[in-house]
Amino acid sequence: MTRSKRHLKVYVVATLSLIAVTVVGGWLLDRMISGPAPPSIPAASQAPEVEPKQTNAPTPAEQPQSPEQRLFALGVSQMQQGNYQMAAQTWHEFLMLTPTSADAYVNMGFSLFELGRTQAAARSFQNALGLNAYQTNAYYGLAISLEELGDLEGALGAMRSFVHLSNSDDPFLRKANSAIWEWQSQIDRQRQEIHDPVDSDSAAGRP
Repeated sequence: MTRSKRHLKVYVVATLSLIAVTVVGGWLLDRMISGPAPPSIPAASQAPEVEPKQTNAPTPAEQPQSPEQRLFALGVSQMQQGNYQMAAQTWHEFLMLTPTSADAYVNMGFSLFELGRTQAAARSFQNALGLNAYQTNAYYGLAISLEELGDLEGALGAMRSFVHLSNSDDPFLRKANSAIWEWQSQIDRQRQEIHDPVDSDSAAGRP
């Protein structure tokens, strides 16, 4: 397993733990916990609003779930179970109904990345950022995807954006900064090799 895969495993597990609480029990917690909500990692954690412009809308317990909400919860559950093939299909179906959901594109990207479909994953993260330039976790996913594709410059830029937009207490900042240092070092070495090529005679052992 590559370093990016290991990073993703940790990121997805922590992200999905938060998603599950939000989708399944968020409205209950809202009634049981007083005070401000605890800080969370930037994640695709919010189920889509049925009618975001509506005021005084009934609570989730008082209204049936929409097809979009059911698909969102199903996709999250499938990712939690490690069933990324089915999850990718679910996110595809969800996006057919809600094509402007940046969160869904991010979850699709993580699912595709786990399936080894790195190019498609990168496009999904880029689609998310096209819808929402502040979708922090999309930068993380894009960074590790581009690194897998060999685009260290692009990966470095995306991870720096992740760091720039993240809260100071984000648990993934340490991993992100470590990746930035490593990728920058690799880029510097590559540039050094280009500017100071080994003399061909010396490399061949000729005096």
